Amino acid sequence: MKFFLTREEFYTIAKGRKFGDDMLQALYMVLVQHHKYQEAADQTGVNVQMIGKNCRRLRQAYLESSAPEGWLTTKVSYPPSMQSDVDALLAKLEIMKIKQIRDQEQGPS
Repeated sequence: MKFFLTREEFYTIAKGRKFGDDMLQALYMVLVQHHKYQEAADQTGVNVQMIGKNCRRLRQAYLESSAPEGWLTTKVSYPPSMQSDVDALLAKLEIMKIKQIRDQEQGPS
Protein backbone atom coordinates (compact mmCIF):
# COMPACT_ATOMS: atom_id res chain seq x y z
CA MET A 1 0.00 0.00 0.00
CA LYS A 2 1.37 3.39 -0.96
CA PHE A 3 1.62 5.90 1.85
CA PHE A 4 2.03 9.63 1.35
CA LEU A 5 1.76 12.69 3.56
CA THR A 6 0.91 16.29 2.90
CA ARG A 7 3.65 18.84 3.56
CA GLU A 8 1.97 19.88 6.82
CA GLU A 9 1.52 16.29 8.01
CA PHE A 10 5.16 15.53 7.22
CA TYR A 11 6.52 18.44 9.23
CA THR A 12 4.15 17.75 12.12
CA ILE A 13 5.28 14.11 12.34
CA ALA A 14 8.98 14.77 11.63
CA LYS A 15 9.19 17.68 14.10
CA GLY A 16 11.36 16.88 17.08
CA ARG A 17 12.91 13.77 15.51
CA LYS A 18 16.66 13.71 15.12
CA PHE A 19 17.10 13.34 11.37
CA GLY A 20 20.05 14.88 9.60
CA ASP A 21 19.34 17.32 6.79
CA ASP A 22 20.02 14.73 4.07
CA MET A 23 17.73 12.15 5.67
CA LEU A 24 15.01 14.73 6.20
CA GLN A 25 15.26 15.71 2.53
CA ALA A 26 15.14 12.05 1.43
CA LEU A 27 12.08 11.33 3.60
CA TYR A 28 10.34 14.44 2.26
CA MET A 29 11.08 13.35 -1.31
CA VAL A 30 9.55 9.91 -0.70
CA LEU A 31 6.62 10.74 1.56
CA VAL A 32 5.51 14.10 0.13
CA GLN A 33 6.89 14.30 -3.40
CA HIS A 34 6.27 10.60 -4.19
CA HIS A 35 9.83 9.75 -5.29
CA LYS A 36 11.09 6.18 -5.11
CA TYR A 37 13.54 5.29 -2.31
CA GLN A 38 16.36 4.84 -4.82
CA GLU A 39 15.76 8.26 -6.40
CA ALA A 40 15.88 9.92 -2.99
CA ALA A 41 19.03 7.97 -2.08
CA ASP A 42 20.74 8.94 -5.33
CA GLN A 43 19.97 12.63 -4.84
CA THR A 44 20.80 12.84 -1.13
CA GLY A 45 23.49 10.21 -0.66
CA VAL A 46 21.47 8.53 2.10
CA ASN A 47 21.35 4.72 2.35
CA VAL A 48 18.19 3.25 0.72
CA GLN A 49 17.57 0.87 3.63
CA MET A 50 17.73 3.72 6.14
CA ILE A 51 15.25 5.72 4.08
CA GLY A 52 12.86 2.75 4.11
CA LYS A 53 13.31 2.20 7.84
CA ASN A 54 12.64 5.85 8.67
CA CYS A 55 9.67 6.03 6.27
CA ARG A 56 8.12 3.09 8.15
CA ARG A 57 8.79 4.83 11.47
CA LEU A 58 7.14 8.05 10.31
CA ARG A 59 4.20 6.12 8.86
CA GLN A 60 3.67 4.34 12.19
CA ALA A 61 3.96 7.63 14.09
CA TYR A 62 1.42 9.22 11.74
CA LEU A 63 -1.02 6.33 12.13
CA GLU A 64 -0.72 6.44 15.91
CA SER A 65 -1.21 10.20 16.03
CA SER A 66 -4.22 10.19 13.72
CA ALA A 67 -6.18 7.39 15.42
CA PRO A 68 -9.34 8.41 17.26
CA GLU A 69 -9.26 8.13 21.04
CA GLY A 70 -9.53 4.53 22.15
CA TRP A 71 -8.51 3.05 18.80
CA LEU A 72 -5.53 0.71 18.53
CA THR A 73 -2.73 0.88 15.97
CA THR A 74 -0.93 -2.26 14.90
CA LYS A 75 1.52 -3.61 12.39
CA VAL A 76 0.68 -6.80 10.50
CA SER A 77 2.40 -9.17 8.11
CA TYR A 78 0.56 -11.04 5.38
CA PRO A 79 1.32 -12.85 2.13
CA PRO A 80 1.17 -10.88 -1.14
CA SER A 81 -1.85 -12.92 -2.22
CA MET A 82 -3.90 -11.13 0.48
CA GLN A 83 -3.00 -7.59 -0.63
CA SER A 84 -6.41 -6.79 -2.13
CA ASP A 85 -8.21 -8.07 0.99
CA VAL A 86 -5.96 -6.00 3.26
CA ASP A 87 -6.40 -2.88 1.10
CA ALA A 88 -10.19 -3.31 1.23
CA LEU A 89 -10.15 -3.69 5.02
CA LEU A 90 -7.87 -0.67 5.44
CA ALA A 91 -10.16 1.44 3.27
CA LYS A 92 -13.17 0.36 5.35
CA LEU A 93 -11.35 1.19 8.60
CA GLU A 94 -10.26 4.59 7.26
CA ILE A 95 -13.90 5.42 6.47
CA MET A 96 -14.91 4.37 9.98
CA LYS A 97 -12.13 6.53 11.43
CA ILE A 98 -13.19 9.58 9.43
CA LYS A 99 -16.83 9.12 10.50
CA GLN A 100 -15.86 8.77 14.16
CA ILE A 101 -13.65 11.86 14.06
CA ARG A 102 -16.40 13.84 12.34
CA ASP A 103 -18.96 12.68 14.93
CA GLN A 104 -16.61 13.66 17.79
CA GLU A 105 -16.06 17.10 16.26
CA GLN A 106 -19.81 17.68 15.86
CA GLY A 107 -20.57 16.58 19.41
CA PRO A 108 -23.88 15.26 20.68
CA SER A 109 -26.99 16.31 18.79
